[in-house]
Amino acid sequence: DIRGKDEIVDLAIAYNTLTGKLKDFYLSLDQKVQKRTERLKKMNDKLKQQINEKNRAEKALRESQARFKALHNASFGGIAIHDKGVILECNQGLAKMTGYCVDELVGMDGLLLIAESSRDAVIEKIAAGYEKPYEAMGLRKNGELFPLRIEGKSVPYKGRNVRTVEFRDITDDKLAEAEREKLQLQLNQAQKMESVGRLAGGVAHDFNNMLSVILGNTELALKDLDKTQPRYKHLREIWNAAIRSTNVVRQLLAFA
Repeated sequence: DIRGKDEIVDLAIAYNTLTGKLKDFYLSLDQKVQKRTERLKKMNDKLKQQINEKNRAEKALRESQARFKALHNASFGGIAIHDKGVILECNQGLAKMTGYCVDELVGMDGLLLIAESSRDAVIEKIAAGYEKPYEAMGLRKNGELFPLRIEGKSVPYKGRNVRTVEFRDITDDKLAEAEREKLQLQLNQAQKMESVGRLAGGVAHDFNNMLSVILGNTELALKDLDKTQPRYKHLREIWNAAIRSTNVVRQLLAFA
């Protein structure tokens, strides 16, 4: 009888110890999940701020460019007048953009300023008298490719109809667009990680609650059984499995 009482006392002490550890574990889990959520929220807010600042800067740039174009439309970017592709006149802006001097450009086939991959499309636009802005790849004198926005119009020139074309280097626009997409991807990833962290924390809580029920009831059942009984062995396996399952909770906590 004394031995049985001692075993019960030992089991009670073990149960109290385990309960204390579980409480400490719950508290640690809550604290870590909260810290992780706060860090993700700060990252999320920072990315939102960067995107907003980027959008404001781009809006200000667009407004500035619109004002500049309204005031200096005749010389904005690269300007060329061509007849069936042959450049008749151009401004210094086109020379600076392409790396040629003005004297080299005048008399040149303007299609040489267009990358091979875009030439057929540009030829079609010229033949059709297309007058809306469109994009193509430009080709500098040094062989460098760069993105262009082209807008052409048919105009009378010295008694004949020719085309006046505005070339605009949109490299900065493309870089800004790529940067904006990168920031948006980072924001989306941060939001996903924040959601996953919250989910992991919730799963860990629920799993711990189930483990507490399993461990508590198993312990009570073990107290009522002699170790020689077959059921005692089965219940002990359940107890051991529940203890091992705490490792799963730790992994969820680390992920959260």
